[in-house]
Amino acid sequence: MAFTADGPKGPLYEAKPGPVLLARMTALPIICFYVALDNPWVLTKAWDRFMIPRPFSQALLYLCAPIDVPADATDIAPYHRKMQAALDRAREYADRNVSPAAAAERSVSV
Repeated sequence: MAFTADGPKGPLYEAKPGPVLLARMTALPIICFYVALDNPWVLTKAWDRFMIPRPFSQALLYLCAPIDVPADATDIAPYHRKMQAALDRAREYADRNVSPAAAAERSVSV
């Protein structure tokens, strides 16, 4: 099962606790991921700035290590923070490395 962790109304990139609660209830791990697109069309008026890949554009999928939430966890805050950090790391890495041209451009010193 996959869903957006920032919920249906945002704020953008701010994870809600739902995935942590679901992981605790099902004993299944949370696997955070992010898909970055090279030069996408961006719906700027949408709260989530939804991206649509252009024809022949590149995409990079970044998966994080699984996060296990024990069924007896009473405090979910540490797992929520861990999930948020993994999502941020995935987004930053994927956006930074989505295309060789973008990576090369960033490595040029000015």
